[in-house]
Amino acid sequence: MVRDLPFSALQFAFYEQFKRWSTSLTRQLTGPTKSMSDNAPWEVLNGAAAGGLAGFLTTPLGWSVLVYFILPVDVVKTRIQTATRSSPKKTAHRLISSMPLAAGFSAPPKNLQTESVITALRYVYVNEGWQGLFRGMGPRSGWCGSQSGVMFLGYEFFLRLLAKWENMSKDIGM
Repeated sequence: MVRDLPFSALQFAFYEQFKRWSTSLTRQLTGPTKSMSDNAPWEVLNGAAAGGLAGFLTTPLGWSVLVYFILPVDVVKTRIQTATRSSPKKTAHRLISSMPLAAGFSAPPKNLQTESVITALRYVYVNEGWQGLFRGMGPRSGWCGSQSGVMFLGYEFFLRLLAKWENMSKDIGM
């Protein structure tokens, strides 16, 4: 909740602002009579930009004091969930060593052999530094952007559908 509530608030705020900007741009380029209300590419683009930006900012929760508590705990939680409880086989080691590394990292993340968040935080910090606690910002931004683009496309579709339904009910006197 500590990560997802700020994400949703930022996502919708960014989307509304991007929607205003793209509507303004569309009107400047095509004239005041052209509306952006049924423009699916703009909706997807605005949603993707809003979600990607919100995802990027909430991975470490921006530059707030919470930055040192939220993402590292989320990273460690994910590392604990994906850790193997026994030593990896030699084939797994070869596979991991052939995988490309994230930018700025000289080694893949080490397998955590603990279920304690505090122990895992300490282990990641000692072995990988602050960088290790903030792995995954790029993939999270990409995921949030793509899912938000699709979500806002559906959101706008249903807003238009509800508006038409409301107008129909007014016309028949409901």
